[in-house]
Amino acid sequence: EPRGIYDLIQFQGKLIIVGADGAITVSADQGLRWESATIWEIDTHGSSSISDLCQGDGILIAIKGGVVFRSLNGIDWQEVTVAPSIVSSVRRIDDAFWLVGNHRFIAHSFDGATWTPRSHEYGADYWDIASSGETMVAVGNKRSPHHAVVATSTDGYAWNEIEIDDGDDLAIRSVAWTGNCFVAVGTHGSLFRSDDGYQWEIGALDLNGYSLSYVVSNGSVLVGVGSVDFLISEDDGLTWRPTLFDTYATDLIWTGELFIAVGRGSVFSSRNGEDWVASPVGFAGGANAVEWHDGKIIVAGYAANLLRAELYPTAPPLEFPQDSAPD
Repeated sequence: EPRGIYDLIQFQGKLIIVGADGAITVSADQGLRWESATIWEIDTHGSSSISDLCQGDGILIAIKGGVVFRSLNGIDWQEVTVAPSIVSSVRRIDDAFWLVGNHRFIAHSFDGATWTPRSHEYGADYWDIASSGETMVAVGNKRSPHHAVVATSTDGYAWNEIEIDDGDDLAIRSVAWTGNCFVAVGTHGSLFRSDDGYQWEIGALDLNGYSLSYVVSNGSVLVGVGSVDFLISEDDGLTWRPTLFDTYATDLIWTGELFIAVGRGSVFSSRNGEDWVASPVGFAGGANAVEWHDGKIIVAGYAANLLRAELYPTAPPLEFPQDSAPD
């Protein structure tokens, strides 16, 4: 029975996805075939699953609730810190890792082992973080009632939080820098755009009440995934069109060569964000997160299980248009 996949990462030449019951699955051939190279359990600290993965400078970071784990090979892991709040996302920005989470939590680390809090106080929850190179933005929502918020910083130390006009009952879940502007997506099909991170325009996607969970840019196009369709934008988020219908995804990355998304027991890959290949993953449980580094894919999920795969030195698989892609 297909289960959810939570994240995917490219790491040391492998694609790795994480999923339910802590499952980790690895692919060595650009996601066409998957195997359970390593199934084990990080100290679970309760029932939380691995929710996000990030890599940089030969270091792989996984987060699980408020716990941060570190690995240099995707196989051997060490718990390095427990954050004071639930952590939503970990991102690599410039030469550092950044965490964001509940109660305005923001922290950073250069080596993934020693973490320095930059913000933490009761109030808004932050879901994602991005940078234009000059301005950093953390996106999220106020609590009770929800209202979309953005926190901005030019140095990562001092943060200024603003409420988005007309952002009542909305939460911003993901943000990307396209090279020209920030584009963010949120609940109820909401869409947000800003040239500088300070002044934001709000709009809505025609998703029949569904939402996008992640938005990623490769510098040319934006791809959005979530609870209904895969979407693509070629004009910095002004207009969108579907490329894959009725497809649920929990995470999305750009490896430098491929867009890779994970969800419900499958990994989806595309060179251009338009044509997608779907590959089933032999997973005992759903996957939450995926990341890629140095030829490896790492997938993580429930109960902190991980799977990893080594990519063969072959060309990426041929892609097929949507109407001929495997189910």
